[in-house]
Amino acid sequence: MTNDNSTVSLGGNITGTVSPPDSLYIVVSHNETFSSTETPVTFEFYCREIATVDVVVNVPIEGYGPVRFGFKKDCKTPNLNINIGTQPHGNDVVSHGKVTLAWYPNIGSAFKPSDFPVLPFYIQIGGEKKAATIPITHMSITATDNYCHPYFTPLLTNATHLSQTFSAYYNCSYHGFNKTDTKFLATMIFDGIPIPVQFEWMTYLENQPATIDIGLTPEDSDVAYNGVVTPLFQPSVSTYFIPGWRSRQTFSLRFTSEPVPERQMSILFINYSALPPN
Repeated sequence: MTNDNSTVSLGGNITGTVSPPDSLYIVVSHNETFSSTETPVTFEFYCREIATVDVVVNVPIEGYGPVRFGFKKDCKTPNLNINIGTQPHGNDVVSHGKVTLAWYPNIGSAFKPSDFPVLPFYIQIGGEKKAATIPITHMSITATDNYCHPYFTPLLTNATHLSQTFSAYYNCSYHGFNKTDTKFLATMIFDGIPIPVQFEWMTYLENQPATIDIGLTPEDSDVAYNGVVTPLFQPSVSTYFIPGWRSRQTFSLRFTSEPVPERQMSILFINYSALPPN
């Protein structure tokens, strides 16, 4: 760069690394070349926690060694002051816009039992300053298991200072497979914040009973109802008796699709346990 007309190309993008990690997100804007005249490089800062952050900037120059310089950035207020928790007004998942270690993708150890096919979350704006709303532009969830097609509902459009709930439905459809640990990755994007908020958890999906009815006669289900065996035919404790003169017993099997409520199953159990043997 010996005259005003000379230019130098960058050997790549100008980047900034931060310490502590994930405390600050930086967007760098610049041209691919610069000259002896002034060439601006703009840094946009998005604080993710309250901290004093060390920033190291790397400027790669084609044909030359890189130039590195550093500075400190004081983050007094997170740009995304969002809390997400598994309880109302909680922040065990995301605290002031930063994902907690337990729910951090590929690192965390959050484990939620799959007793129910839905996991509720609660979101609200944190801190003392209660902003009116923070627009939510994207909500999605993916699974590492091809048998699960999870989704969020409802799809919120704004976060407010009031605690709002949204739920992750696992939506898993499989039959006859013993499932083990399955990971779910949630992604949320907020208006004006270039980096998405992503959190991950693991659950154990057990092999669910087959949706099948078994009866002694067609259209009956006195042996098993919706995959659940009645007490009369439970192995080792069955009281159903097939007399010695009978050389053949036919059972009728048919698939069903609707789960039966627990209360209804209890009533069926009582009725079936009172059936006399043929």
